[in-house]
Amino acid sequence: MARSAIILTLIALTLGIGSPALAKEKKLPDTSHDGLTLQKDTKLDAVYLRDGADLSQYTKVAMEMPQVAFRKNWQRDHNAGERELSRRISDDEMDKLKKKFADEFIKIFVDELRKAGHEVTKDFADDVLLLAPALVEIDITAPSSNQTTGINRTYAANPGQMSLYMELYDSVSGQIIARVLDTKGGRNMPAFQVTTKGSNTAAVDRALRAWAGILIDNLGEVKPPASDGDGDSSAGH
Repeated sequence: MARSAIILTLIALTLGIGSPALAKEKKLPDTSHDGLTLQKDTKLDAVYLRDGADLSQYTKVAMEMPQVAFRKNWQRDHNAGERELSRRISDDEMDKLKKKFADEFIKIFVDELRKAGHEVTKDFADDVLLLAPALVEIDITAPSSNQTTGINRTYAANPGQMSLYMELYDSVSGQIIARVLDTKGGRNMPAFQVTTKGSNTAAVDRALRAWAGILIDNLGEVKPPASDGDGDSSAGH
């Protein structure tokens, strides 16, 4: 929870707003607190880029595990409306849900990057971009099933909402290159379901794939591997 609070504070400092959802409604500062410049006419709600920076020099990507934060008081609000203790959401369930979102982010981004030919690596090099992502203000309606054990309960979002806050760094120097913020919700995110086991996360996946696609569009072209017979160009994560 402390890390999530820090992330939201950084969003407010960077964009001068109280929450990601306000980015579309409020005029954003032209320059962030750390000298990044707001870009015009992008596919995301807000993109800040260091002057002179160019993502096309990066063909490989390293990723930190995403931080995950639900809408403020989401757990409290749900539990306040549940008379049965068995249907209230425990702190342990909250941790499982957050891990599920983080795992899904890694799965989708790795899948999309590799399909586009980019290597996902743990090593830092001149051609490696480091991502520090966070999924914040997740808002889902829960639970919709009649399970009483709390193990396989279904959580549905209609229309659902979540925001991506992500910082991009040069992996060698550690210098921040860009910061992005985007909210998927309402008509942009159809109803989706999340369960603690065997979840159906189709709409969440669509949002994550859309974000991954925008990143890939700005990365450098991948050169075909040198033909050396039986060389292996597979990436590890």
